[in-house]
Amino acid sequence: MREFVIAIGLMLLAGSAHAGEVTLDLPGEIEDKTVSYACEGGPVMNVRYVNGASASLAIFDWEGERYVASAAISGSGVRYVGDRFVWWNKGNEASLFDELAGADAEPLAICVEQ
Repeated sequence: MREFVIAIGLMLLAGSAHAGEVTLDLPGEIEDKTVSYACEGGPVMNVRYVNGASASLAIFDWEGERYVASAAISGSGVRYVGDRFVWWNKGNEASLFDELAGADAEPLAICVEQ
């Protein structure tokens, strides 16, 4: 197994966010790459993808906060779910959705890989 260390925000009972590190033991080889996306009417999003044999993660910042999302079942592309967000990647395009906005809500960001 290869160890992978990731810095994420940890929420304490008091409700404040603090940076921390979590070590994940993922079996097999790990692919770790960062992809930049140009988003319509918004900032460039840099998304870090960490893919192992049994887990795939997307790590991204939105409105000054860092989110870690895990791959979930998808009809097409790769759908990453974390906190209230869904980051859906299909080919060189991706969209960010807020699940609290409802199933029919428009994406928060529509992005194309640079």
